[in-house]
This record gives sequence, C-alpha cells and structure tokens, in this order.
Amino acid sequence: MRGSSPRMTALAEADAGYGVALGGMTLTPTAGLRWLRVDSGSYTETGSSENLSVAAASQDQVETSLGAKIAYPVDTPVGRVIPEVKAAWLHDLINGNVATTAQLGGASFATDTALPTADGAEIGAGLTLAATDTLSVRAEYDGQFRQDYSEHTGMIEVRTRF
Repeated sequence: MRGSSPRMTALAEADAGYGVALGGMTLTPTAGLRWLRVDSGSYTETGSSENLSVAAASQDQVETSLGAKIAYPVDTPVGRVIPEVKAAWLHDLINGNVATTAQLGGASFATDTALPTADGAEIGAGLTLAATDTLSVRAEYDGQFRQDYSEHTGMIEVRTRF
C-alpha cells in the first residue's frame, strides 16, 4: 500500500464548571464544547491487476456537553480520599455521514458510512488518594454511550510536586 498525502488529527476542547458546596460534598454543574477534525490521507493498494485508490477525506465533529459532577472528600489515616461520579448529556451538532470516494479498475464509486446518533450520555467515576501535600494517585473511568455505540476509557495518574 502506498500513501500520497498526510494524515492529521486536531482537537480543541473547552469545559467549564463551578463547584457548589453541599454539606461535605461538592456539586459541580459543567458545560463543554469540543471540536475534532480528522484528515485521512489518500492511499493506493498495490500488487494487484486492479489496484484500489482511495481519495483523501476530512471529517469534523462539534460536540456539546451538559452535566454535573459530585465529589465527596474523606480524610483517612493514609490521606484524603476523594471519590467522584459524573454524568453528562452529549450532542453532536454536525452528525453527518462519512463519505469515501475511491477508484477500482477505472470505475469510480462513493460510499457513505453513518455516524452514531447525535445524542448520547457520558458517565464517569474517579477516585483520588492525596497521600501527602506533594503526592497523589488517581484512577478514573469514563464511558460514552449512544445508540449502537459505546466507548470506554480508563486512566491511572500519579502526581508529585517538586
């Protein structure tokens, strides 16, 4: 296979929230906006009498989110433990099909692939252990759910201050 143009992915995201103390908990309403652009390069399969050539394509996604997060810090003998849960409604403002054009044996054709539904939900949970003023460990899970689509991510983070 031989590619003839570059591939690029760009992402810009802004989230805002304001924590409100409720007893020992903190409730944080959140709103966000995310833009994602994926440019895929063209390519040609080789080694066949009828090589397939696929044209370069670009796809944009603009997604909004509206939700809330609840955190409840607890002091323990090993440090401050902060469990939190969050939920958000997601909406894709573009939600169009992904078009691909290609040529095989001199015949050109195009295909459209539908994207997941415009509306979805994001849920997540996290647990932070602030062992000292300079050391913390965090585990986090995020899931995104739409009709006929789900996405799961996890992260473990260790932070230290010098």
